Amino acid sequence: MRGCVVEVLRKDIAQAGRTPRFVAGAGHSTPKQIIDRPNAATIQALADPAMQSRLADLGLAIFLREQQTPKALGALQKAQIEKWLGAH
Repeated sequence: MRGCVVEVLRKDIAQAGRTPRFVAGAGHSTPKQIIDRPNAATIQALADPAMQSRLADLGLAIFLREQQTPKALGALQKAQIEKWLGAH
């Protein structure tokens, strides 16, 4: 069932001209060591060719390695907020 839901969502998002993004987040005050460990494991998993192939089969792209950091995610989120809501 999960694969079915992912496929429907992927098609709906693509038809709307959007790119799906899947991120993991934590509160701003979360200690760096708590963030670093799962981030490193995620980076390692995304570097696996089998994982890359499976995600590509689902129509998903992986951010470039230098964009796979908490700092890069924060910058992306800030830019998207400014784009869609305007600077506040």
